[in-house]
Order: sequence, then structure tokens, then C-alpha cells
Amino acid sequence: MKHSKLVATAAIFAGSLAAHAYAANTRPGSAHEIKMMDTNADGKIAPDEHAAGAAKMFAAMDADKDGKVTAAEMTAAHERVTGPCPRPTRSRSSTLTATAC
Repeated sequence: MKHSKLVATAAIFAGSLAAHAYAANTRPGSAHEIKMMDTNADGKIAPDEHAAGAAKMFAAMDADKDGKVTAAEMTAAHERVTGPCPRPTRSRSSTLTATAC
């Protein structure tokens, strides 16, 4: 049960990172993601390759190595990959603007 929660959390984080990177165009899209996890270089991600990639991402997020990822750890890991999320700003016309994170 713990393993499935770990994989699910890491998969959600991986998906959010990939979506943000794609939207921000800060790095290559799915071809890059596949290459990173495709350990046997067949151009596809098998369940064991995905699980290994998710576990690696979870370990990178778990800053205090307690086996759990807090919201703060997840945010910090996200910012290490994509950069900090800009704060909303007000224009001269008092319109509040911000880029999506």
C-alpha cells in the first residue's frame, strides 16, 4: 500500500512538472521525458521503468529523507526544476496579473 501511494504521489508530481515544463517551454517535452525513464531504450515506458522513475523523483523531493513528501518539499523540488513561480503584480490600471505555475 505504501509503495502504491509513493508511486501515485511521484507520478502526480512528474505529471505536474512535465505539464509546467511544456507550458513554459523551458525544456523538451515528452520525448525528453521518455528518454529519461526508458532504461532499455525501446522508445516505450514499461511499468517497471515508470515506477523506477517515479521512485527516483520521490527521493529527490523528500529533502529530509523521512519517507514522506510535504507540500513545502514538493514546491521546493518543483522550483528547482522550473524556477520560482512569479508573484502576482498590479498594473497601472490596478489589474492583477500573474503567469500560470
